[in-house]
Amino acid sequence: MELHEYLPDGWRVELNNGTPSIIAPSQQAADCWLERLCQELVQTAENLGGIVELRWPSAVRGYQFDSKLKAIANTESSEPQNSVISTPKEIGAAVQKLSPATPIEQSQIDFAALYGSSNPVYIQQIADQRILFANGAALAAQQKTAAELIGSDGSALDDQSELDKMHEYLLRDRVIEQYEFPGWRFYKDDAGMWRRKRMIFIENFTFVSFLGEVCRIGEVLSAETA
Repeated sequence: MELHEYLPDGWRVELNNGTPSIIAPSQQAADCWLERLCQELVQTAENLGGIVELRWPSAVRGYQFDSKLKAIANTESSEPQNSVISTPKEIGAAVQKLSPATPIEQSQIDFAALYGSSNPVYIQQIADQRILFANGAALAAQQKTAAELIGSDGSALDDQSELDKMHEYLLRDRVIEQYEFPGWRFYKDDAGMWRRKRMIFIENFTFVSFLGEVCRIGEVLSAETA
């Protein structure tokens, strides 16, 4: 099957130094598509005798399909070496073995931009979701003071399965743009009591080292009640 025969509408193919690169509109679209068509991508790479890449606009590294990657993906498996990887998790693990992501150093973070952003911005420890930084827009969104928010545990606002999936992407790629996911946000009702409401967020995430901790920067682009 030729590339153009199984690409969804809105996708495109580019040549990058002679290597075909399939450009998906987003990482989520790429991962959903992989569930169905991974084998076709591997077969295309074999037919071409080279590499086929799958990328998206914000990708630091995308997926690569060739015989070398297929062998790496199966080195810890009891499956025969000619079997193909078939899920985003398996492919992500293979890519991470080839080139594991390292966090962006604190010296490279533009704190002036974070403080000045009109979007809520948070820096949280990945290990326990503790909030180490929040800008003014974040304090307003949470209806809390800096003393109340900094150092607090944000895990009560996360869907654990969604959080695990996002971290898998982030630790592999270092940067995720326009990532949509469900979560919660606290708010005060008319009686002054704290409540929790279901939200749909769209955020940019960056994998960073901050104050000696492994963290993520989250910039909230959109937050709507679910």
